[in-house]
Formats: sequence, C-alpha cells, structure tokens
Amino acid sequence: STLSYTDFIPVNNTNIFIHEMNLNVIDFVNEKDSLQFTVNDLTFNDGKNIYLEQCSALFKATDNKLELSSVNLKTHNSTVNNLKITVEYQDSVDVKENMNFDIQLSNSVVDFAELSSIFPQLKGMDETVQCSGHIFGNLNDLKGKDLTLRAGRNTNAILDFYINDITDTENMYLFLDLKRLETTFNDLESFKLPYASKTRTLD
Repeated sequence: STLSYTDFIPVNNTNIFIHEMNLNVIDFVNEKDSLQFTVNDLTFNDGKNIYLEQCSALFKATDNKLELSSVNLKTHNSTVNNLKITVEYQDSVDVKENMNFDIQLSNSVVDFAELSSIFPQLKGMDETVQCSGHIFGNLNDLKGKDLTLRAGRNTNAILDFYINDITDTENMYLFLDLKRLETTFNDLESFKLPYASKTRTLD
C-alpha cells in the first residue's frame, strides 16, 4: 500500500511507501460533527529507514480540529512517550497563517535520520536527541517552551525559542532563550546540519 504525506513547504509531495502494515482500532465512534477512535496497535515498515515496531494513540477529529493524545511509539532508533498533538485549522488556502499546532512531548528519544524520511529538510542530520517540551503556533509564528535537549556525549540544554516564517530558511528570524547549556568542543564539532544548509558543521 502507499501513504501519501503532503509536505506544504516544498512544491512536490513526499511519498512514503508502506509495507507490512498492521492496524488494530477499537472504540470507534462516528457522530454528526466528530470522529474518534483508539489505535490499540499500529506497526509498519517503509522498506528503507522507518520500521514502526509499536504505536498506540487516541484520535479525535471535529470540523476544525484534530487531536492525537496519549501517543506512544517505538521504532528501531526512536521512542516517543505520551505525545499530544492538536491541530486547529480554518477554511483557507493559507496554511502558514491558518493552521495552528500545539505539541506536548514527554521525555522521548528522536532519531533525526528516521525523521528526515518524513521531513526531507532534515536530511544530513544523523543525531539522536533526547527531548521534551512544548511547541505551539503556526508556520509563520512558532514558539517553543521549556524544551529540554540531550545529545552527543555531554550536551544538555533547556531553552525557549521563537521562529518567524520557518518556511523561508534564508530569511527567517530565530530567537533562542537559553536557560541552561552544557556542551564540549568535541560535541559541537560532531553535530551535523542538514545538507541544505550553507554549512554542515557548527565550527
């Protein structure tokens, strides 16, 4: 089977080809203006970089709102715990202005090599990061609150951030409020930025 994921940033869609998908859904309720169900278990293999070993979640959709809560999933290299994603949208073609995200993540491990299969803009970043925190806003006005990051051998950070127009990496404005940062020169030298960046390292 084929799952087509639409990336609204580039012109072309990103296609993810799924093999060996297994889905177990319970508590399915479809009412006049809402749909909800529980994903008891979901597994699949894209044949390349992502093998979803386990996933469970609560799903609810209304006219202008999608909500995924109690999301727990595991791949070969990533583990996501108690993720909650809320997407609110209006009837408009301007996705950047009229689609608002709210993402709350408990302590989890994210492998950027796997993530780049879904978000090609991240290709080239092979780091595995432990993270938690709160991200909210839209593509024109994105904020992060109390983000905790652990990467490399000795890098730890707690921060807030603000990004204006994440779709334009050449001209976007990024503000970081570092509440805590511990790292080493060896870690900084080993971190790789995406292939699309003007520079690949933090030297």
